[in-house]
Amino acid sequence: MSDRQSHDPKSPTGRQRQIMLLVAQGFSNKQLARKLCISEGTVKVHLHNIFEHLGVHKRTALAALVLTQANGQIGSVIVKASRRKNGSSTAK
Repeated sequence: MSDRQSHDPKSPTGRQRQIMLLVAQGFSNKQLARKLCISEGTVKVHLHNIFEHLGVHKRTALAALVLTQANGQIGSVIVKASRRKNGSSTAK
């Protein structure tokens, strides 16, 4: 069964999670498109679907939501990615 067929419609897809994480890191639509090898139009469609699903209207609200997830899973991924990006090797 493919990932798309077994996907829970209440949770974001893998691609949507990627986009959410990158938005929280400050990536623009153009940067997202280049990084993910998709068009800017596709990025906009994903963002529209994410905003609608989560009930947010701005990317800053999305970033804040991602960074303050109650279970901390998405936020901790961003912190770890940020540490790798900045060259910090200490894990916390």
